[in-house]
Amino acid sequence: MKLNKFSVNNKLVILPIFILIFFLTITPPFIESVKFIELFITLLIVPLLLVLAFLNIVKAKKINFFIIFTLAFILWRFYSSAIVLNSITDLLNLSKLMTLVFFLNYATHHFKKSLLVSGSIYFSVIIILNFVTIMLKPQGLAVDEKYREIWILGINNQFTIFIVPAVAFILFSSVYLSDKITLHAYFISIISFITLVLSDTATGTLSLLVLIILSSFYKSYILKNTLTPFKLSILYIVIWLMIIKNNSLGFLNTIIVNFLDRDLTFTGRAKIWDSAFLYINESPWIGYGINYEMLVSYTFFGAHNQFLQLVLETGLVSLILLLIILIITGYKLNKYKTSNSYIITIAIFSIFLAGLTEYYVYTNIFLLLTIAYNSVNFYPFNKNLY
Repeated sequence: MKLNKFSVNNKLVILPIFILIFFLTITPPFIESVKFIELFITLLIVPLLLVLAFLNIVKAKKINFFIIFTLAFILWRFYSSAIVLNSITDLLNLSKLMTLVFFLNYATHHFKKSLLVSGSIYFSVIIILNFVTIMLKPQGLAVDEKYREIWILGINNQFTIFIVPAVAFILFSSVYLSDKITLHAYFISIISFITLVLSDTATGTLSLLVLIILSSFYKSYILKNTLTPFKLSILYIVIWLMIIKNNSLGFLNTIIVNFLDRDLTFTGRAKIWDSAFLYINESPWIGYGINYEMLVSYTFFGAHNQFLQLVLETGLVSLILLLIILIITGYKLNKYKTSNSYIITIAIFSIFLAGLTEYYVYTNIFLLLTIAYNSVNFYPFNKNLY
């Protein structure tokens, strides 16, 4: 019996396996901080990576440039950090990232419905669990070394990197599997929005709101042809320059402050961004190592911007490789303008929108990018292949 033709009993076995893989690669920070769970993940991730790498190589029918450049991106981050810091840095997270990419690339070809169902279950459970802990334990489940409250998804400004890709995945799955955005998808979206409002993260709340609203119009022919990867990239560059150079979104500041009661003045970020440019100028190509923080006014900070932090950590080489990955992904998304490609395009834009004032781990970002690259497998004419 072929792998892509399995019975209901086989699906019942595959679903928990896929949920486990999601857990191993996209683990909530608080849960991963438990020592025996961290050890469990560490012991499983390397053999899982090797198995999935083997399956991708064996089943490959042509050169996968997304995999090649993603691997180059990961290896450069590892290599450049090792040179600068003279030690192995962030090996577990880099291994989790490559494992996730191999997993999604393989599953989108052979088990896409099981992939979408298992991912939706996993992300829904974590989002609901995090929301419940916030309601029951507003003071946090614990505190970190800086005495900040921690919940299932970590400190409050870490919520966005899990929630935005997770909600996008659920919306994407809903439209593909049910031909509509289901009540379950809207329910998770609402809970997620409330969570980000309570977490007091301005750009995170805005990015999720953009995702939910624009995704609701997934049937719009006009939006599908207007909000293309290329046009959204231009828009993002303009917004990036407005914020980083002018520290303002113009008239949008007033709208967001009045209606969302969020502060988007960026006054606390301007000095950090200026310092980031100075640090980058001193080591532009190789950076200072993963998780590097700058000394700004007697305190250590990250760059508080996704792209600035990337260059700060591992140089312009990493930025070039990521831009190549984004171009490859954008080309794939633009090839067919469907509801699913539209949602994932909006999702990628939204997560980088959130990254304007924060920086996040790349595992969750590559969840969206890998789905986007393989979006051809989710087009209507492929719907019932597996």
